[in-house]
Amino acid sequence: MFHAIKVLELELTLPLVDLINLGGYRRARILVRLQGRPLGAISLEVQHGRIAAAALREALLRECAWMLVGQHLQGLLDTLPTQPWTLDDLAVSPLPPVYDGPWPSVTVAVCTRDRPEAILRCVQALLPLDYPGALELIVVDNAPSDDRVQRVLEPYAPHVRYVREPRPGLDWARNRALREARGDILAYTDDDVVVDRLWVRSLAQVFTQHPAVMAVTGLVEPYELETEAQLAFEQYGGFGQGYEQRWYAINRPAGQPATIYAATGKFGTGANMAYRREVFASLGGFDPALDVGTLSNGGGDLEMFFRVIKAGHILVYEPRALVWHCHRREAGQFHQQIANNGVGFYAYLVRLFLHYADERRHLLRFAIWWFCSWYLYRLLRSYVERVNTTPRLIVAEMRGGLLGLGRYQRAVREAHQMAQPDDLPDRIASFAPLPEPIYPDGLAVRVIDLAEPLHALTDVTAYPAVRVELRQGGMMLGRVELANAYQPVGRERLVAAIVAELGLAVLVEGRDPAYPEVREAAQRLVASRYGLVEPLPRAKYVASEQPTATLPDDRAVAVVVIDHGTPEDLRACLTALYAQQTGRDYTVSVVTSAVGSGVVAEIVAVFPGTRLFNVPDGASSYAAYAGLMASQGELVAVLDARIIPAIDWLEQLLRPFLRDEVMITTGKVVPSRLDTRVEQIFATYDEIGQGYAQRSFDQHWLASFRRQMPPMDELGSPANRAWRTALLAEPLGGRDQEVFAAEVIQAPTRDYERVYRALCAGHTLVYVPQAYGWRRYDQRLPVLRQDVAQRTSTTLLWYLTCLIERRDLRVVYQMGVDTPRQKLRQLAGFMRSYVRGRSYAPLYLWVDEVRGILAACKAIARASCKSKAFGQRLIRPKEGTGGFNNVT
Repeated sequence: MFHAIKVLELELTLPLVDLINLGGYRRARILVRLQGRPLGAISLEVQHGRIAAAALREALLRECAWMLVGQHLQGLLDTLPTQPWTLDDLAVSPLPPVYDGPWPSVTVAVCTRDRPEAILRCVQALLPLDYPGALELIVVDNAPSDDRVQRVLEPYAPHVRYVREPRPGLDWARNRALREARGDILAYTDDDVVVDRLWVRSLAQVFTQHPAVMAVTGLVEPYELETEAQLAFEQYGGFGQGYEQRWYAINRPAGQPATIYAATGKFGTGANMAYRREVFASLGGFDPALDVGTLSNGGGDLEMFFRVIKAGHILVYEPRALVWHCHRREAGQFHQQIANNGVGFYAYLVRLFLHYADERRHLLRFAIWWFCSWYLYRLLRSYVERVNTTPRLIVAEMRGGLLGLGRYQRAVREAHQMAQPDDLPDRIASFAPLPEPIYPDGLAVRVIDLAEPLHALTDVTAYPAVRVELRQGGMMLGRVELANAYQPVGRERLVAAIVAELGLAVLVEGRDPAYPEVREAAQRLVASRYGLVEPLPRAKYVASEQPTATLPDDRAVAVVVIDHGTPEDLRACLTALYAQQTGRDYTVSVVTSAVGSGVVAEIVAVFPGTRLFNVPDGASSYAAYAGLMASQGELVAVLDARIIPAIDWLEQLLRPFLRDEVMITTGKVVPSRLDTRVEQIFATYDEIGQGYAQRSFDQHWLASFRRQMPPMDELGSPANRAWRTALLAEPLGGRDQEVFAAEVIQAPTRDYERVYRALCAGHTLVYVPQAYGWRRYDQRLPVLRQDVAQRTSTTLLWYLTCLIERRDLRVVYQMGVDTPRQKLRQLAGFMRSYVRGRSYAPLYLWVDEVRGILAACKAIARASCKSKAFGQRLIRPKEGTGGFNNVT
């Protein structure tokens, strides 16, 4: 049995009291707001015509406390810390600052037809709008049958300007509003909407703070849920698109199809949308063959959203721009609305197919996928389990979609008969301008230190997206990636993205694994500021590990740099090494296998005290091994010459050696440049398993993998690693194994075997993300493909080593079940992305990985003899020392 649901709103900055006068309702839907910003909606039962304040507090603490924490974390980022932030700072942090201008002029247009009661309610909500800038209100009466709307609005003149558009069709009315508007921003809403008093302010703020944004949509909440039809519409999906700001754009220079956003209903709705008026000079007007009042019955707003994206502009969904929509009250009206949705959507797709030849292949795939997934799949599910609607409604929308395939052409003919010479064209005249030069496949890499004031990123306009590495002082915290569509990234958006990605890692306690209750503590701390919970006394936080503790300076340390024939990279690496912030003495050795290493010798000569070792070409793993064994020191750090270490890299990498059980440490590799797709794929492979939290690996970690082989990639990059030299003298892995694991197939130094045996022997490896370095990757595709094949070969070769030498039966499952399953899933993912027109990893990478697997199988047969012969020729260890007489 249906019971009406009361729709309410609750402002958290006001005292919480009992909600009364709710007789006749069983439940209430409450929109929770903080300084006007919608945080979310909660649903509560009504008891005896009221909702007690205690029940409100409990629900708010359960469902909205984390959103409150997020808002105060954003406010915290607006303060400049004198030391790293803690929960005590969060307890007194402000909310994000309220924007206070400047404000553009805005025209609000309401399109209506023969609904005087509805337009009166709408206008009465528009008049008290809180907007400090110039505001113009226009009501466009679309082909009215009488003058009732005009008479209703006469008392509100001249504050509300009445305009009559004789041609029937919602898009004719929208185009008329476009001609009549004087404001810089044109905001559209419908007559069955009640706008929030902050609606225009929230729309204008986005346009002002982000000059590249050309369209903004907002949150649409139900005005009432008094009938079963209204509740059914909300359950069907309604108009709401969530409570988080979202940005939409395509990478047009890279050939990205706009069809990835063909389902533009997720952007918002025509009842709550706004545009820069200037953009219509290049986009044209709304298509009068679409939307209500025509044979197509809808799609006009969706088509304009698509046109904005197609032209290379940015569209933003801003939930602070709130309106309340009065859904259809009668079941018959609701049923007809759902059927018209199907008609309008497929009429809109036909319009796209006819106007954009370059999108047709993608549109066909999308139309078929949508019909199968949205209609057929939901219909079949509705017969076997409960879904959000009924089979009857799904069939009605599906039938409407089939009708829509033929409606658009007929609507176009009718629109042509009503066209006038001064009408705006309904097609794109020009695309968004682009800066020069640009990197269509690139990703800008920038670093933000949270210990310094945050600013907008204005130097990323040559890129379609940006990766921001976040740190506080010398500590790496994480990263965020934002699609900026060749435009600057505003400060407000940057702050929101940082909080969404890092969360409580902004705080010292949030980065400490020994403090798991930090989330609950933060929620209760912030909730107590709003009277949701009593503040609890909290013990002062004490760090589980002192970040300032360093290894004593008397420990002998050697650094081995592995050169790959890139002189400029080597020079930059050595420069950074000799600029390390450390009080200890350390030696630096360079090992190179470059043919004609005279240039390398010249670079090394610039840095006094640096030793140079030459090894034969192609012996990259021998280069690393030779450098390790020839170095004199209790600890040896190995660094790839293509990595530029951070200024405190050495101390961070050595700090875990304060613990006696730690024998190996590895650091993090961060890309310094991602201008091409090849570099991005390189970085993706290098970052597998790496993160921003320090981790320890030991026997317990190995034992946690019962069926599968341990993922050695999680141990960090071998190009940024440190060892105790005592470990190299232990019989954990023979030198033949070193050759076997890395040289047979000419792979990079990935000494899985030595690390694995060290962990088995009871030693510990620590991954230290703070010991990071910046790496510049190769931009050549053949180099990438060879590297991918080598990585896969190295891993599979190690699997085979474990099977042959240790009879490790996990290899059988790994190679016979898990690896084939992974490759099949990758192939299926590629096929799905092709059908849906979405981006996915190139198929050639899958082919290269399979090629690497086959290469490993071939290499195992000849590995042993080659490793012995090659090892004896290359390296001759000094008896009893584990060191080297000579490296030639």
